[in-house]
Amino acid sequence: MAPGELCLGQSGADGWQKEVKKAKARVEARASANLLWPEGGLFVSAQIIAPSKGDVKSPKTRSQPGLLPTGPVSSQLTIPYSSRLILALLALLSGKRSVIELSLRELSRTSRLSLAQVRRALIHLQALGLIRWERSVGRGHRSRITFLAQENPQGPPSPEKTDPGDPHPPAFSTKSCPREVIHSPKGKNATKSPSEQEKRNVSSSRPRVLGDMPRSCSVLFDILLEKAHDGLLEISLLELCRLSGFTKLTVRRALRRLEAVRLIRREGGGRGRGRKTRIRLLWKRFSPEKGLPTRSNVSLGYPENEPNPSG
Repeated sequence: MAPGELCLGQSGADGWQKEVKKAKARVEARASANLLWPEGGLFVSAQIIAPSKGDVKSPKTRSQPGLLPTGPVSSQLTIPYSSRLILALLALLSGKRSVIELSLRELSRTSRLSLAQVRRALIHLQALGLIRWERSVGRGHRSRITFLAQENPQGPPSPEKTDPGDPHPPAFSTKSCPREVIHSPKGKNATKSPSEQEKRNVSSSRPRVLGDMPRSCSVLFDILLEKAHDGLLEISLLELCRLSGFTKLTVRRALRRLEAVRLIRREGGGRGRGRKTRIRLLWKRFSPEKGLPTRSNVSLGYPENEPNPSG
């Protein structure tokens, strides 16, 4: 007996031959069921991948290098699975509304996709012109998603449908894709008519510097402005946490930022648990004639005879 041969008994050899016959019978049964097998034997790799036991999916055809996918599958391959899932989920959540507001974390939790996959899907859908995604800066903010109406789903006439020998081709309609032309105001209207943003700034009763700061600073400033009637307020850190809904760390950071831009000034106190902090507001409402405070002149809340602490 050669050293590489396997020693099998009579019963073992018979069993092995039976298994080989069963395997050949199964392969021949599959080959007879209109499955294309390559030439050169039954145990060569097949072109069609048969489903495993218990799988009810139809067999998947391997893509050959010389052929391109045709039919409904090729139209679905243009949009990734994540984009189609997010689009279907947005349509389901919006109902008949054209605008929906939700956070990316809710969308990720519902679709079981990661945040990066949700962002890439929204960017891809926006590039296709299906939605408009207005992102909000900050953690936990809600995104505003608008479904864009498809006025002309057929699109412009394709060159295959038009007759190249026709001397009078049909005119191309630009109603479905209007050009966005920005007209600059001319003459005296450019200097006299203020913009909407300027009108909002003039009618605003809050310092403009809060627009560049986190939401916690704006919330705390509104609370201090409401509580401090004469410009001085004594309040504890726990009370600020209860009124704003933020943690102690967030409240401390917001107070430090407000003090850094000279909107408030803390005058002692606040040491120990439950003790109150004395906070003085350095900003007062300006009239529209004098203008609104900015980052440079926000310290004008001091009396005129005192020096400017910011230099």
